[in-house]
Amino acid sequence: MKGRTFLLSSALVILVGCGGGGGGGGETISGVWEGSYTEQLSTLQTKEAQKGPICLEISQNGAQVSGKAWVSGYLWGEGYSGTVSGNTFTGKVSGQDLNGTNVTVNFDGNVSGNQISGTVTIGSKTYNITLTKSTGKSSCGWANKDLALAFGRALGNASSNSSLGTALASFITSVPRVNVSIDGGPPQNWWVCIWEVRERDVSKNPTKEYTIGGIIEDQNFSKGIGWYVEESSNLNSAPHYIGLDANLNSRNVNVTNLNGSMPKVAGYFDFTNPINSFTADGGTEDVYKTSGTSLNTNSTPFYVSECSFDGTQYTQYKVWMTTINNFCITFNNASLSRSASAPPNACTETASVPALYIEKVTCTP
Repeated sequence: MKGRTFLLSSALVILVGCGGGGGGGGETISGVWEGSYTEQLSTLQTKEAQKGPICLEISQNGAQVSGKAWVSGYLWGEGYSGTVSGNTFTGKVSGQDLNGTNVTVNFDGNVSGNQISGTVTIGSKTYNITLTKSTGKSSCGWANKDLALAFGRALGNASSNSSLGTALASFITSVPRVNVSIDGGPPQNWWVCIWEVRERDVSKNPTKEYTIGGIIEDQNFSKGIGWYVEESSNLNSAPHYIGLDANLNSRNVNVTNLNGSMPKVAGYFDFTNPINSFTADGGTEDVYKTSGTSLNTNSTPFYVSECSFDGTQYTQYKVWMTTINNFCITFNNASLSRSASAPPNACTETASVPALYIEKVTCTP
């Protein structure tokens, strides 16, 4: 199995979304540390630098430190250990990413008050890194690996593409909640994440737009709702499938006749007992709807993936934090007497949901 090794001559990275100990050996660094890593590029490289957030929960006992590390795209709450000597912070964390690939992170950073700075090297790549100690936080608040994997399964089921589901789930950090109703039952407060994706060609023209979303049961992540709606031909005509136009202005989304087939899929998935799963039956009441997406002016992506070959060309994902306004999804399968709605009583009831806007663009490695 292929592994990844990170060498951080600093420390680790931040929280995003779609969200005490004794001293003695040197600096006192117990607490929550958030920041980001950014790839160092040569002047000849034209791609956008890979970057992402990191968060550390650190406990300190004298010169010894331990805790958990979240590295966006790679690790979710894996344990680590290290030392502090003077203003030098060293340590190691190992785990697996969502594909089961082994990941080892070694870090060696410089601490100055509430700041840690330095570089991180992954294989032959070097990244700049900065961390800031958070005030008033006792934990990172990121999703754990099991929740990220559950989102990957829901997205993979909805899109019939498990690799896509895993790739998009790897962007997850913090996750909001929304009330849902299954089969007309009482409201349940589940985890939700929605990805709005626009693919652009080498000339930066949009070629495909799709929304893919998941809502995951909050106890053991064994059940969930997933949907996938795609447009690849009439991108400028209503109905729209994502809530931002090509110039990143907000617009309404109203997709009807959700069913069990591409390109308008919605389903309820029981991961442990698939016989309880069902898909929408394609009626006019099977709807995904929003009043558009809010993206702050001049905002920049918080996550940029590695430039990699997707089987056809080299591409990378750029990911922004957004808010989807007046979101609702509701669908049923009349022949099975099954239904799912978020929020309950959708779409007379709606919710605003933190979400992710993503552009998949061509790049040169």
